Amino acid sequence: MKNACDVMATSTTADEILFDYESYQPDFLILDYKLPGGTNGLQAAREVLLLNPSAKIIILTAYSNVKQEIERNLHFKGKYIKVIMKLIQMSQLKGFVV
Repeated sequence: MKNACDVMATSTTADEILFDYESYQPDFLILDYKLPGGTNGLQAAREVLLLNPSAKIIILTAYSNVKQEIERNLHFKGKYIKVIMKLIQMSQLKGFVV
């Protein structure tokens, strides 16, 4: 199948995301902004980028202020972190994943 992706793991919490990222070293991550527990998707993304500054991350969110939050945070400057507003179609992901 052209443009197919393999799902390596599905994680619910930031701790699971970090564990799975270290275990599988995926080509890219798709994170929801709103995660259960006390950590949001941007905080999880920051932790992943500390492990691998060249990680590719897509944040899914319904919150319109997330793009501005990324722009204000110097930790994300020059990093591959994109935002897709919910509701999305799978075809929208093709333009973000290289």
